[in-house]
Amino acid sequence: MSRIDQVEDLLDEFDFLKVQKVMEALDWNYFDSVDKVPSIGELRKMARGLLNHTCEARPSPEYFTGSGGFAVTRYMYPGDPAKYLTLKFVVTEWSNPVC
Repeated sequence: MSRIDQVEDLLDEFDFLKVQKVMEALDWNYFDSVDKVPSIGELRKMARGLLNHTCEARPSPEYFTGSGGFAVTRYMYPGDPAKYLTLKFVVTEWSNPVC
């Protein structure tokens, strides 16, 4: 299966309708879609771009990028040529050193 097919399969399983509902509830839009919540197609396009960028990034054990509420993480394990991708939609997050 090609990388394009794998990315599309990931996108097909992701719940973009839920993302859109959250964005509607928060009255959240993108700078290029002022005064309207992005369509499912626009959300898929944003996520697809991040996933493709992550696949093409220089190999490393872990890689992270995000935009527009989406977060993509890539893991690569020693001896395994596969790139494992995770797609999330994040509304809020916080971290703080505790130790």
